[in-house]
Amino acid sequence: MVKRPFAETSHHQQEIPLDAILSFLKDTRGTVNWSEKDLRNCLRLDAKQVQQCLALLEMQGYIAREGDQWLTTAAGETISQSKKPQFSAASVIKALDTPLSPWLGVGARLLTRNPWTIAFMGSILWLANCASLWYLHRLPAVKGKRSLGVSILVWTFVFIPLFSATAAATGLVTHR
Repeated sequence: MVKRPFAETSHHQQEIPLDAILSFLKDTRGTVNWSEKDLRNCLRLDAKQVQQCLALLEMQGYIAREGDQWLTTAAGETISQSKKPQFSAASVIKALDTPLSPWLGVGARLLTRNPWTIAFMGSILWLANCASLWYLHRLPAVKGKRSLGVSILVWTFVFIPLFSATAAATGLVTHR
């Protein structure tokens, strides 16, 4: 791929590849706003180059100022050939919630010594995570690729031993 200079450069300034700027615009698709500092850090530019870059992108209509922040316009998204993020923030949180929940066995064990109460807390966590799996299976990116029943079965085989082990290990460490 040929590097094209973004702006005229003197012998003291480094050329800014157009591909790098378009890549930055593409990466900002999922964010609402970004700052001059984000552009400077991403492309490793000095303050003068950042100002030139911003001025040219704004003049072309690829970015717009919003207070002291910037946003990539629809034209900027088109020219950078960016696509809408596949997953929303809520679905990412749900996806991270599932593998982290067995570690709540530590909290359950710290709250009580009663094994029936710990088992009840584990059951509630298991049900909540089955609901998370059901939610994730409704997303278009996941729908039809994997059976919900198989996912819950695999999740159960992972959750029960890990939750039990964390609760037992916490009891051994705390002598409760």
